[in-house]
Amino acid sequence: LEHLADRFPGTDVAPPAGSPERVRFHFWVAWISNNPMAAFYRWFKADAMIDAAHVEALQAGAIRNLEGQGRWLEEQLAGREWLCGDRCTAADAFLLEMVGWAGFVEGLVLGGPNVAAHAARTAAHPAVARARVDED
Repeated sequence: LEHLADRFPGTDVAPPAGSPERVRFHFWVAWISNNPMAAFYRWFKADAMIDAAHVEALQAGAIRNLEGQGRWLEEQLAGREWLCGDRCTAADAFLLEMVGWAGFVEGLVLGGPNVAAHAARTAAHPAVARARVDED
C-alpha cells in the first residue's frame, strides 16, 4: 500500500505526501499489518507455528487479541467517516479486508456498530467495489 501511494500520487490511494493525513495513513497501514493481520495469521496458521497440543491455546489468544483490537477500533471510529481524513483511502480498504476475515472465525465480530458502518461505507465506495470485483 505504501508503494502504491508513492507510485500513484494525486489519487485516492493515500493522502498527499507530507500532509497530516498521510501520517495517519502510515499509522493505519502499520497498525492493521501488525495487529489484526498478525492476530489472524496466528489463528489461520497456528498448526504451522506450534505443535498440535497447543494450537487451540494459540488460536484462543489470537481471538482475545482480535476482540480487544475490535474494541479499540470501535472507539477510534466513533464520529469519523474514514481513517485518514475526509476521504476513503487504501487504509480503509485494508481494514475492510481484516473485518471481513472475521467471518472465517466462528462467532468473531470485530468491533461494533462504528466498525460495521465503516466497513459498509468502504465496501460501497466505487473504487473499493471495483477493486473487489477485479480481485474476484
